[in-house]
Amino acid sequence: GDCAWDGWELGQGFNPLVTDGGWDADGDHMGNTDEFISDTSPTNPLQYLCIPAAAMSEPGSLVFSWIGSTGRLYTVVRATNLMDSGWAPAPDFVDRPGTGGLMSYTNLEPGVLDHFLRVQVHQPPP
Repeated sequence: GDCAWDGWELGQGFNPLVTDGGWDADGDHMGNTDEFISDTSPTNPLQYLCIPAAAMSEPGSLVFSWIGSTGRLYTVVRATNLMDSGWAPAPDFVDRPGTGGLMSYTNLEPGVLDHFLRVQVHQPPP
């Protein structure tokens, strides 16, 4: 019932018969199901999907990076308000396959910095 594969749960020391997807076993503020989807460790508080830094590259262009995992797809979404339910995909970064290493997004609209950005991750369809 918590969306994580039973084999993955067993490998992490969890009971697949317990709905524990919302639990945060390692205290890193990511629930176990989110860790499963992100392909990060639910028992290591130092491993979670995050954007450690962002920087300006060219005038008005924002660049940020994160560690991507193979077998996952990444989409950058943006909104003008953090409370907005209308987060929309950045048209130039939708369902990009994870590289198993550093992935980066560059805002291709120089001077347009009035958006909040975040990264969404999901597994490709079987």
